Amino acid sequence: MVKINSKTGDSFYWHEEGCYPGEPFFQPSPQSKNDEDGILISIVLDAEKQHSFC
Repeated sequence: MVKINSKTGDSFYWHEEGCYPGEPFFQPSPQSKNDEDGILISIVLDAEKQHSFC
């Protein structure tokens, strides 16, 4: 998964060997004041361990 700041071009990525994330969705914080205040949720398959996690 990759987060890209479209204003600055900065990026942050998450990767673990053998793990395959599904389509993520963003859950904003209930009192959010900006568009980055919240969490990104995705079901991730760990192919080696044969189980999924969030």
